[in-house]
Amino acid sequence: MPILLKLIESVAKAKVQPKILKEQNRLQRGFTENSAPMNCSFFIEEFIRECRDAGKIIYIALLDAKSAFDVVTHESILRKLYIAGVDGLLWKLIHSLHMDSSSVVKFNGLISEPFSICQGVKQGGILSADLYKLYINNLLTDIEHSGLGAKIGSICCAAPTCADDVALMSDNPEELQVLINMAYNYSRRERYKLQPVKSVILPVYPNRRKQQEPSFPWSIGNSIMPIVSQTTHMGVLRTSKPDDPNPLYENVKKARRAMYSLMPAGLHGKNGLDIQSLLHIFNIYVIPVLLYGLELVTPTGKNLDIIDIFHKKCIKQLLSLPTSTATPAIYILSGQLPIEGQIHKKILSLFGNISRQPQNSLEKQIAYRQLLMKTDDSHSWFIIVKTILAKYNLPSALYLLDSQIQKLKWKTMVNKEVSKYWKHFIEGHCKLYPSLKYLNSQYIPGKTHVLVNLSASNSMQEAMRIPVKLRIATGSYILMADRTRHSKNKGLLATCPLCQTSDETLEHFLLLCPALSNQRKSILSNIQLLHEKLSIQFKHNGSEVDLIQVIIDSSTIGLLEPSCDNSILMDIEFQSRRLCSRRLCFLLHTSRSRILNDIDRTSS
Repeated sequence: MPILLKLIESVAKAKVQPKILKEQNRLQRGFTENSAPMNCSFFIEEFIRECRDAGKIIYIALLDAKSAFDVVTHESILRKLYIAGVDGLLWKLIHSLHMDSSSVVKFNGLISEPFSICQGVKQGGILSADLYKLYINNLLTDIEHSGLGAKIGSICCAAPTCADDVALMSDNPEELQVLINMAYNYSRRERYKLQPVKSVILPVYPNRRKQQEPSFPWSIGNSIMPIVSQTTHMGVLRTSKPDDPNPLYENVKKARRAMYSLMPAGLHGKNGLDIQSLLHIFNIYVIPVLLYGLELVTPTGKNLDIIDIFHKKCIKQLLSLPTSTATPAIYILSGQLPIEGQIHKKILSLFGNISRQPQNSLEKQIAYRQLLMKTDDSHSWFIIVKTILAKYNLPSALYLLDSQIQKLKWKTMVNKEVSKYWKHFIEGHCKLYPSLKYLNSQYIPGKTHVLVNLSASNSMQEAMRIPVKLRIATGSYILMADRTRHSKNKGLLATCPLCQTSDETLEHFLLLCPALSNQRKSILSNIQLLHEKLSIQFKHNGSEVDLIQVIIDSSTIGLLEPSCDNSILMDIEFQSRRLCSRRLCFLLHTSRSRILNDIDRTSS
């Protein structure tokens, strides 16, 4: 029966929804095609920025309706449907879905007596959201027609709403109280209850200087509403101070919880899943939590660093690299876009959504107004969009509003230009780090480096070897020569502790140390044969191939000499068990660690 009811509701929705959308107020942005909760939050953000330009305090009342979907009176919603133009058999169908229905309670194996359901729309019903929007629509229309509350220019945005989440805004305390009274009277007329304890007032100040808390006694009926310094709206933490870092810390806290919850599934660097799987899970479950709402908050400076530091720390952990690893290396290896670029993509995506809205939509009217009226020093969200478009050589904001580029085309354009910019930026910065001289600096956003990739066979065994190779390639594998160079202890020698014959440099560790010759011999001799073949190809250009480069990252050779045999490079890296340079690095590392442990035990 539940499946049959959903099918019936789906058929009814196709005919009912166009009539509801025709009546729907422009301030209602929930459960609407080409709209999202961020569209609702956008009105609040832009009004805050508008009043910040004007140096005004604004007041936001966030109303909480008790069990909103459960207290909708059937008579009222059916009457509103009829007024909206839903009549005849369609109206009778919706009537039969809601009237004379009953339910039971099952607990501990016992079932209660049936009881009638006289109010509420069906939880999880396909029609429920549309019916509730119609149920609350008259309140939004009354507020808009009153001319009270928040305005950006002459555009009314006093009550941005997403389904049952209603926010009332004004820069005048008395006007806000009038709007609250209108909402309260409407709730009494429609027989639902606004909760005065959970409904709060949030004052937002134009600057970070200490402000006196407002003394106006806002109330719902006879109950005083609490005044708070921060609260959550549409999943975004709103605070009284501009540029407050608390929303960023909140996102980091939620993202960290998401990481912790996925650790039992293997989302950690050592002894977990392979790196490609880790990054895939990270992108699906952690990044959306970390970036939620930042297309509106638009963090910069120190606030951006809060998100950026956490993002880089997570990537280094997944790659099993130390925190001292050069930043360009983690982006090149993981294919991750820097957090600033990801936020910019979300901002441009939201602007693309606004540009595709109908001409009479409030978002688009506000967009035209702000772009034409605001100067470059304004705090307006659209001025930030304007700057980002120029940064990535994308078309102007006004052109995009007029042309209404299709969603897929706009997404492709944004991805291409943002990736192009950060590719140039990261590859340029990579040259500044001597520790990355052996790493192939080619950065392809969205694609992992060849050192991270797995072959089809023995994938789990290879996954254990990858972290050692990555540490060597990024210069974060610490040998005695590195330890001496960075140590304040003048008496510390760079001599190899394994053989005591010469300094322990990278060349000595990979090619020369006699203590590791047995582990090195079988693999290195085969790699040297391929190295000679590559050298013959390179001699045509008058250059030579560095054997250390071949061992650490042979993909660089393909960039220097595009005509060289790519199959040789792949054999060196991972396709042949006999020639695998990963295996060589891993064997040398484990043997070195074992010998050092033996030396420590002997000395103690």
